[in-house]
Amino acid sequence: MPASTALRGAGFLSLAGCTVLALAAGVSAAVAAALLLVGVLLLSSGELGLAAGAFEISFVLAPEHAQGQYQGAFNLADGGVRAASPVALTALCLQWGRPGWVVLGIVLTLCGLATRPLTRWALRTRTLPAPKASVPVG
Repeated sequence: MPASTALRGAGFLSLAGCTVLALAAGVSAAVAAALLLVGVLLLSSGELGLAAGAFEISFVLAPEHAQGQYQGAFNLADGGVRAASPVALTALCLQWGRPGWVVLGIVLTLCGLATRPLTRWALRTRTLPAPKASVPVG
């Protein structure tokens, strides 16, 4: 599935970006600026891969008759992650410094690597048949 490939790549780009950002501490201003620029470019590229992969998976895994319900659950989970992110990033990156950035990159890479087996499992274990009659709205 192309989405899991995009998400795996996003994880590796995120690891590279986090590692480069970790290296930007304690160096000269010019080197730090260059490292920060490269780190931001790597993380931005990873974010693009994440957005593309997540978009595809959110639609592919949803049965045709339940697109709305699946999109609602997907977006609710995404909102939960966005709400928890500032706490996690503060604890990892600000409190731990360099090691925190590397840990963050490793976690993001592991999430990207887990996408393919989890997506295959989700496709293999689907049990929701399409309804026989139209489903009333409201």
